[in-house]
Amino acid sequence: MRNQQSVQVGTVVFCPVRATMDLLGQKWTLHVVRELVEGKKRFNQLAHALGGVNSRTLRKRLLALETEGIIVREARDEVGQAELISPDEGLVEFRKLSGIGEALNALTDNPLPWLVRVHPAAQNDSAAAVEMLAAELRQLPEVELVEADTAWVRRLDAILDALRQVVVLAAAVLALGVLAIVGNTIRLDINSRRAEIEVTKLVGGSNAFVRRPFLYSGFWQGLAGGLLAVALIATGLAILEAPIARVAAAYGASFTLQGLATREWLAVIGGGATLGLLGAWLAAAYHLHRIEPRA
Repeated sequence: MRNQQSVQVGTVVFCPVRATMDLLGQKWTLHVVRELVEGKKRFNQLAHALGGVNSRTLRKRLLALETEGIIVREARDEVGQAELISPDEGLVEFRKLSGIGEALNALTDNPLPWLVRVHPAAQNDSAAAVEMLAAELRQLPEVELVEADTAWVRRLDAILDALRQVVVLAAAVLALGVLAIVGNTIRLDINSRRAEIEVTKLVGGSNAFVRRPFLYSGFWQGLAGGLLAVALIATGLAILEAPIARVAAAYGASFTLQGLATREWLAVIGGGATLGLLGAWLAAAYHLHRIEPRA
């Protein structure tokens, strides 16, 4: 309960108890408080429990109670953004996307209703989450129709899953290719310096000592490959950005192609250097072990 002492400000006396009683004395307010005392409720659940209250009055009572700190509203995590579209705005958009703008000129009035376009949150944009959100919205008494075309979302998810598998497979093939190329380069370098290696071993040089310059060579080759991969990825993203934006616009979406984050760029470069170092170590360890100085 608020502080029950009256506070005098100038010539105006404010009584917290009276203000609270005035608020609770409004029609439906005590009924709202009674329902919420039993537990959390969504707007449609509260409206159904109260029965005869209309949505506009209920919103006013909830806003007043929230302003006074008596209740707390929790936002829906599954909704990222809600956009109110008037009939006139809807007609302009329909005229633009339908391709039958001339036929619409024959209409004497606008038949389109008010529309709320709901965008799911990024973490809840799967087909199952969208269908669950649509089912909850259909239960609202103010809603006449909910359209949620999840078929294309499922197709898109299937395509993305297939692309992820292809990317993983391509990355594995490219990694093996890097190991093979670097290993073959190190092998040719070792064969061209075979006599030098034999002399070094003859005077007491160990395999680790002889292997070190080849490891440096493999590291720099892998690093150069990682930098080249970064350049190719950036170029590919720049080339595909406009076509993908046009495809998304054709489906009424605002999808944009995003590049890699700084950490991901560094991971690509570091992965290339690591593969180069690993390929050089494997090749050098194998071939240097087979080279022994002649007596």
